[in-house]
Amino acid sequence: MEIKGLLVWLQPEVKEWLQTHAQTDPRQVALQKSPFGERPSSKELAQQLFGYQKAKSKIPTYYSTPGIAYPPALSMEQCSSELTARWKSKLLKGKSLLDLTAGFGVDAFFLGENFAQLEVVEKQEHLARLAQHNLRLLRQSTFQVHNTTTEEFLDGDSNTFDWLYLDPARRDAAGGKVFRLSDCTPNIIELLPKLLQRGRNILLKTSPLLDIQQALNDLSGAQKVVILAVKNEVKELLFFLGEDRSNDPEILAIDLATEGESRFSFRKSEEADASASIGPIQAWLYEPNAAVMKAGAFRSVAQRYRLCKLHSNTHLYTSKEKIPDFPGKVYSVLADLAPHKKALRKVFKADQAMVGTRNYPGTPQQLREKLALKDGGTHYLMGYTNHLNQKRLAVVLRQ
Repeated sequence: MEIKGLLVWLQPEVKEWLQTHAQTDPRQVALQKSPFGERPSSKELAQQLFGYQKAKSKIPTYYSTPGIAYPPALSMEQCSSELTARWKSKLLKGKSLLDLTAGFGVDAFFLGENFAQLEVVEKQEHLARLAQHNLRLLRQSTFQVHNTTTEEFLDGDSNTFDWLYLDPARRDAAGGKVFRLSDCTPNIIELLPKLLQRGRNILLKTSPLLDIQQALNDLSGAQKVVILAVKNEVKELLFFLGEDRSNDPEILAIDLATEGESRFSFRKSEEADASASIGPIQAWLYEPNAAVMKAGAFRSVAQRYRLCKLHSNTHLYTSKEKIPDFPGKVYSVLADLAPHKKALRKVFKADQAMVGTRNYPGTPQQLREKLALKDGGTHYLMGYTNHLNQKRLAVVLRQ
């Protein structure tokens, strides 16, 4: 595959320019004349600069490697972060890995560090060229890049691999966002029989918006499902597939938070059998993280940690004594009162607070305005519906 044009990013004067202009707005660069003439052009410099700036926090290994070539902005926005890619790499071991939807190769590189044999497939030529160029700079072991579609590769190659990895494109022909497996490219549902013939294990990355139960139905089960969040924002749903799939797999909710990794595992059958008591707010309040919420472990988390739920539809929990290692936010309760400014002022004198709502009408912003508060401070105000179906306001402090 021809990658000669990408070698421009290895030229000392271009690398020096990139470092010198690391804080420059790429949009300004795109409007100016390139100091290097035709190659790289101002448009190419702007694209490279945007990727370089984005990589500093998202893919620091790429950022610190001179000569890395970056894709258009959309591909930079959509690629996995180094944090999530490295986390996934801990789960994959073997001799051979095939990435069938490589993009410009971020997941392929980090997942491939555990494999002597790495092959990647990417249908878009410019992304395949970037993957080839960057993997040459980053990877010590050999690899192969195939510029073809997933379907064509599977039809034309008969090798088997220890692991297959797929992250289907979630854009339709018109560029609109999609998330159902049957709407993505490639169509995993149609390809699954072929994939199972070619890979001893399969890891499928999907949109955080995907309905987990619907996906399990479409895939005829899974070995394991992982909801992967970073700082309380769900980034990826991961389905581990093989011949021995289950309709009731382990579901693992992971949050990679600043203070460390939080994890909670359960099965849907456990959730169906779990029970949660419902009652008034007590000394401690618990808010499950986004991964647990996406997993739907509403009763399981209450039963596991022996917590009381505030309302059947209010996914907040409470206890008299502080429970350690809860997968989410923990607050000490200072007051519980009617959600009115007059009642609040009797116990809370500050003019600012962070406001949240659970099973409560309106948005946090609307509640903040109703209470005439600024955003900020050290205290949280949580609007919620209690066990008596009353609208209440809890004044809490994050622990």
